[in-house]
Amino acid sequence: MDSVEIHGTVEGVNGRNKPERLEIWVGKKGAQRFLNKDKMRVPVPLLIGSQEYIGGIRFTQDNKYVWICPNLIGKNRQRVSLVDALHQAGLKKTDKVLIRVEQWRISIIPDNPSP
Repeated sequence: MDSVEIHGTVEGVNGRNKPERLEIWVGKKGAQRFLNKDKMRVPVPLLIGSQEYIGGIRFTQDNKYVWICPNLIGKNRQRVSLVDALHQAGLKKTDKVLIRVEQWRISIIPDNPSP
């Protein structure tokens, strides 16, 4: 099965008295590749930059979008936040990204490469 590429933006979400969270949403066009378990986290391999993680996705209640969960599992089963993984890959709030949804993996690639 071919991959689907979706252009997106790293979004910031402010929480009260908490550090800002970064989120990435995958549109329905790419979401159809994954099993929809209503209101349940579905594990998925996730490539951010050159690092591989096990992440999770959840469908919104209306099934229009898929949200990449903010906590990941990295090397040696170490817990990593999506914010830290994005920063490590050189991505920050408002950066454009290309979200490549393959058969069973999501890759997040900078969409505004520096010269």
